[in-house]
Amino acid sequence: GAAAGAAVGASLLLLLRVLLLRPLKSPSTTLRDTCLSRLGPLEGIHGPALFGNGHLYLGFVWVVPTQRSLGLGALLLNHIHSVVPKLWLNIEDLSLKDFYTPLGYVEYAHTPTHQWPIEKLFIIG
Repeated sequence: GAAAGAAVGASLLLLLRVLLLRPLKSPSTTLRDTCLSRLGPLEGIHGPALFGNGHLYLGFVWVVPTQRSLGLGALLLNHIHSVVPKLWLNIEDLSLKDFYTPLGYVEYAHTPTHQWPIEKLFIIG
């Protein structure tokens, strides 16, 4: 309803403020280079190709614990996907696969199972 829409709007504004206010390393550094410099090994391997293919990295989506299980996370991700159709993200909490898969995200890559932490990279679009 209206409350969920307002929560999505407020979350998106906060996300945009974080992205816009986070300083780049230098004026000549691109946002892509800045993102890649902050990513882990799995993202570093696959990130350049995904960026080159037009996918944008979805770094953090978080719902306050007291507001979970209300569908706000799915609502927020679906809205983000409607605005940015090609996304990629990384998970370390493997139980989140069950959250992202029904939303249309597909596992793209993963670290070897003997490596710690085990990470999975998902894409949509």
